[in-house]
Amino acid sequence: MIDGNREVSHEFTLVAGITLLAALFRFLLLGQLPPGLYHDEAINGLDALRVLDGATPVFFTANNGREPLFIYLIAGSVALLGRSALAIRIVPAVLGTLTVPATYLLSRRLFNRRIGLLTATIAAITVWSINLSRVGFRAVAMPLFVALTVWAFWRGYEQRIRRDRTAWRWFALAGAFAGIMLYTYLAARFAPLAFLGFIGYLLLRRRLHTSQFTIHDSRLVVPWSGFLLFACVAIIVAGPLLGYFLTHRTEAARRAFQVSILNPEISGGDPLGTLLDHAGRTLLMFNVRGDFIPRHNVPLRPVFDPLLSIFFLLGLGVAIRQWREPAYGFILIWTSFMLLPTVLAEDAPHFLRAVGILPVVFIIPALGLSVAIHWLKRTQSLAVAGSTLLIALSLSLGLTTYDYFVRHARSENTYYQFETGATELASDVNTFLRQHRNSQAYVDHVLWGGWAAIRFLIPHSQRVTVLTDDTPRVPASPQTVVALWPFQDLSSYFSLLPENSTISVREGAQESGDLESEARLLYVLFQAVPHSDAGRPLAIFGDDIALQEAGVEPVADGRLQVRFVLECREPLETSYAITAQLLTSAGLITQEDGPPARGFYPTTAWRAGDRIIESRTLELPVPYDPARHSVIIAIYDPDTMQRLPVAAPDGASLGDRYTYD
Repeated sequence: MIDGNREVSHEFTLVAGITLLAALFRFLLLGQLPPGLYHDEAINGLDALRVLDGATPVFFTANNGREPLFIYLIAGSVALLGRSALAIRIVPAVLGTLTVPATYLLSRRLFNRRIGLLTATIAAITVWSINLSRVGFRAVAMPLFVALTVWAFWRGYEQRIRRDRTAWRWFALAGAFAGIMLYTYLAARFAPLAFLGFIGYLLLRRRLHTSQFTIHDSRLVVPWSGFLLFACVAIIVAGPLLGYFLTHRTEAARRAFQVSILNPEISGGDPLGTLLDHAGRTLLMFNVRGDFIPRHNVPLRPVFDPLLSIFFLLGLGVAIRQWREPAYGFILIWTSFMLLPTVLAEDAPHFLRAVGILPVVFIIPALGLSVAIHWLKRTQSLAVAGSTLLIALSLSLGLTTYDYFVRHARSENTYYQFETGATELASDVNTFLRQHRNSQAYVDHVLWGGWAAIRFLIPHSQRVTVLTDDTPRVPASPQTVVALWPFQDLSSYFSLLPENSTISVREGAQESGDLESEARLLYVLFQAVPHSDAGRPLAIFGDDIALQEAGVEPVADGRLQVRFVLECREPLETSYAITAQLLTSAGLITQEDGPPARGFYPTTAWRAGDRIIESRTLELPVPYDPARHSVIIAIYDPDTMQRLPVAAPDGASLGDRYTYD
């Protein structure tokens, strides 16, 4: 009894350790990686806000239709944590972590403790499951309920084979989990086919038994009553969703048809050829070439790294060889049927549509590892077997860490794929509103309508106005931030900036769509706050531009930032440019020229009393030395290249430049 308790305690400790490892990979830097908030995630967040406002749909129709479980879960998270990417992504991190111990229960029930521990470890450290657990897509909820459904189903099946009268409880529990699974993701609709496939397998196995091989009779029983109870409970639990599908067939099937190979736009009029092509590509996803979409995977990375791929192939061979044993037959049948959602749709292999094979597919490399360990123990020693296992899993862990956290999550491609520019805009606006209590924000309707992340992350309140053609062009607050779509005439929005303000204008983040080869500017941000009457200026350019402040600061990567504040004394008729230069006694070293605010707020738009914050960044070929280098600021007419004369506050001439000391 004591030994049994120690064994249970040891087993619990191992599972807890594996789960903690899984949690580390799923929660580490979750608020930062991946960056941004993709619009599918943001739309889930917007629907979660609807739930918090009292909506209780059984199916969410926006964004091509979505099952509701995940949205209800993130509604609770948003209620606790507020509008943020973390509030959405903490839910998949929790679900993904819980999937690991559930995977252990599943694989231990199907096979044994060793297979359970190996499968749970693979589930914890595989890039596919880690990436899925860090993104706010509803598909992440499905593997957890796959594991729980199969675990309870298999326990009921085994107990029914042993004629245990408590089997019905497990079939009922499995049915409940299966019913809930249908509320997770589109691919769950294929799960009934997998269970029907298993029933067909049992019937075929029983028929083959009579003529080809011998297995104890009790193992050939097909527990029809248990299967019927399982199906009935699943239908009852999924009843509200199934009822909705029956009465809204078009909405239920819309997304499936959009991506189906039966859609001529997808198959190009050749569904059979497309089917064969997709089947081939899907078979290669485990070892050769995976999903290319950065939101689903490290692009093109197969499911398993090179080392685990070897054990996957070995385990697959074992499963095929032992297919007559129900546990092996089940994992082959389940994996085959749950790959259909990606085989039958565009972009195969697609790691979201194939999510139904998780976590069952992780059993296959675990089988290969188990066989290898057993062989090494028999032919070498326990120490050699244990060392081999440790090395294999450690290398896989290292590859996962590098591939996801170093190579993928911080990449430029991932930055754009998760629409990070929209979240940076939201952060800029929200930061301004927090820093300035009585401020007002304006967001261009193109930005507001085009990026769901902006609508989710910025609360639409009296302090936030969506700019349309009908919006009055009168400032509502002396502290104002305006976010504008840059590819339009911005001059009509300048009147939103309060007069006698200090105004900063800067280019925001870049964005690039899925099918675009080059990035482009997403927004321009104008910020205006009141200024107090300052003292004497540092210099006067011409008669109407005063230099109020100037500063020089070395920044990273061998650059020098020149920051200065200009005040307009009278309206200007010329669109001037500004240059900042780094000089030595021998002449010019480097410079940066251009119109103020990158041309988005030209000097002809300046009003008397405006103060404009400007900066120029100089690339330094040599280290900056104030004793040997001079920084000058000059303003000139780009048409004539004529510089404005510069005078000191007392009227003394400074030539055509201001020199920073």
